[in-house]
Amino acid sequence: MKNKLRKMLSLVLAVVIAMSAISVNTLAATRMNIANGSNQKLYVDWYGYSYNFNGRLNTSTYGQIIKLNVGSSTGQVAYCIQSSKDAWTGDYTAQDYYDDLSRAQKLNLKHALIYGYQGTTNYGYNADTERIATQIVIWNICDGWFNNFAESTAVGIFTEGMSSSMATNVKACYNKIKEQMLSHTTIPSYAVGKKDTPTKQKMTTNSDGTFTITLTDSKNVSKYYDWQTAIKKYSYLSIITDTEGKLVIKSTKPIPSGSAITLTAKRNCSKYQNNIVDVAPMYMISGSGSQTSATFVQDYDPSEAKIAIYSDSLGTAQIKKVWQHNNDNSSTKADNSDIYFTVKNSSGVAVKATGSAGSYTYSASGSVSQFKLNSSNTFLVKSLPAGTYTVSEYGKNSDGSIPYYTRTSGASKTVTVTAGGTGTVTFTNTRNTGTGEVIKTWVDTNGNAISANGSTAKNQQIYFRIKNADGKYITASGAKYSGTYSFTGTSTTATSLYVNPATGKFVVSDMPTGKYTVYEYGSPDGYTVNKASQTITIASGKTASVSFVNSEDSGTAQIKKVWLSDTTLTSAEKANLEKNVTFMVQDSGGKFIKVTGSAGAYVYAGTQTTANSLKLSGSKINITKLPLGTYKVTEVNSARHILCLRYQLSVLFIRKLLQKMSKLFFRLIISCLQQPERI
Repeated sequence: MKNKLRKMLSLVLAVVIAMSAISVNTLAATRMNIANGSNQKLYVDWYGYSYNFNGRLNTSTYGQIIKLNVGSSTGQVAYCIQSSKDAWTGDYTAQDYYDDLSRAQKLNLKHALIYGYQGTTNYGYNADTERIATQIVIWNICDGWFNNFAESTAVGIFTEGMSSSMATNVKACYNKIKEQMLSHTTIPSYAVGKKDTPTKQKMTTNSDGTFTITLTDSKNVSKYYDWQTAIKKYSYLSIITDTEGKLVIKSTKPIPSGSAITLTAKRNCSKYQNNIVDVAPMYMISGSGSQTSATFVQDYDPSEAKIAIYSDSLGTAQIKKVWQHNNDNSSTKADNSDIYFTVKNSSGVAVKATGSAGSYTYSASGSVSQFKLNSSNTFLVKSLPAGTYTVSEYGKNSDGSIPYYTRTSGASKTVTVTAGGTGTVTFTNTRNTGTGEVIKTWVDTNGNAISANGSTAKNQQIYFRIKNADGKYITASGAKYSGTYSFTGTSTTATSLYVNPATGKFVVSDMPTGKYTVYEYGSPDGYTVNKASQTITIASGKTASVSFVNSEDSGTAQIKKVWLSDTTLTSAEKANLEKNVTFMVQDSGGKFIKVTGSAGAYVYAGTQTTANSLKLSGSKINITKLPLGTYKVTEVNSARHILCLRYQLSVLFIRKLLQKMSKLFFRLIISCLQQPERI
């Protein structure tokens, strides 16, 4: 700008004002009249740096770097838009000059004022350096030297009157301002401009049912756009990451493709400025005579970037099956062929699909409504609309239950399907089990239980085996004679189970419910098990018991009295003689047997230490229920005139001759010689 002595500078200057204290809307509707001499006049000053093109770049423009303020010497910064014009140039006004600028020049003017000096330094230089750099940018724009082959020459001419350090700083600041200006309309690589329609971009579905989209910007301008304001009206959207090169947006609810959201963000900051004026109002100050006026020039819209986002609105239901067979491999073991599932939406309408076991796809016209598991015990229903569904399991029983199994948490469960996600529900079926108990009882020949102390040795000799309904032996874990076992499965090889010798019992826990046959083996000599095999039915959660009774083997001993002279004795005489004859019977341990009954017919009832006295009837004594063994029989005869071939019976054997015989009969004949009494 030329400096004419005592002439006011640039009544034909364009002044670009960015007033932070006045809203954009207010400025856009205001006309300012500036009267000479008032406190709103244009204040003009010059820096001590002149320029002279002297024919370079085909112009003879010369002048001095100008400094303008509005209202006062420290008021709002203003800039000259014509480097070649003097003050007072007739009727040609700044408005006329501005109107002759191209659209690109007008845009660049706006951007220069956004990123140039407006009273606050932004680029690390002092105020004068940044202000001069801004003025040179504006002149180059209006003179057609900005961002082209002539730019470097023009900048060099404008700064050639400066010191080397000052020129270096002004040029560096100029380049930074230019960098910001040129990037003002640069939008992120993932977005489009305001006049374009963005391509829909799909969000990623997260495991927690939310959605995110990560947008990478190769131009590194992403954070200069106000995405926070762009999402403000969508309460379910949030910004997770906002950097120069990356934008991450999160949604807490699905956005169907048909309802994709378009977000428009305006540029509101830059590399060097935390906040820029979105709309920089321009005022052209021109003058004629003593009257100066400020005229508003319509500005262009700020830089905008647009994106469109959506998410999945369909998801997948996954149903899992857990079988807890509890080691059951019998014919009662259930499998996937025994069950099927149904799926209903929140309105109770059955879901239909296409597909086969394990993999189905939702279809309103599908033919499948009973879903089957695959070999991995799962099935999927894909492409389900997001929502909550009720899944029900059905077994072979008429009530839908599964024979021999119990469901955990019921036959129906809900599953929530999120858009783009997989909702999972698990059904657990547990094989019903119970406990089997085997009780061992020992009884004597009279059916009286033998005490535990008297049964320990016998309990150690016996063992048991158990078969299931399929005829296989059960296997069990547990220590021998512990009396406690746990079911572990079945086998064709027998597993022997033993009672606790002290209690005569054992239990097998965790047995699958059903019928079993229990077999006893190893009963010791002298005892016979009443039933060698018995059935037991195991019920869920209960203890079923079966008792095995081993009875002491017994027989009948007969003692017969023979009189050598019996051919001459009458029955009455024999009966009279036998009144004086008794017998004592002792076991192999020397104890006398105890009996019940009367003469000639006795029943064994144990042992005693006192002598017994058994009497004849009809020349005989029968002792029933006598334990197998060896006994000593002694006759006691007090009859007069009778010569008894007296002797002690050395041994009477009562043996168990045949396994299947329940009673044995032995006869001992004792003969005596009657000597007739002489008179």
